[in-house]
Amino acid sequence: YAGAPSRRAELGSGPMTILEKEGIRSLFRGLGPNLVGVAPSRAIYFAAYSGAKENLNAVLVPESKQVHMLSAACAGELPALFTPFLLCPSRSG
Repeated sequence: YAGAPSRRAELGSGPMTILEKEGIRSLFRGLGPNLVGVAPSRAIYFAAYSGAKENLNAVLVPESKQVHMLSAACAGELPALFTPFLLCPSRSG
């Protein structure tokens, strides 16, 4: 409708409103718990990917698309098994 603020204007004013009302620290609220959950998951993923890729390179054509795809598939399953706390919501503040 005429005179209504555009959706873009509403979305763009959000961060500025948060900064004005709550300060810059509010933009980073929840970052700590998120990093605590993500860091172990990513470490497991990359370690599993590297190990799977090394083993698959010995069996399949080295550095082929199949090696990369299968390594990624194997590595993607492990973080889900070993970091179940990522499924629990976290709330800070």
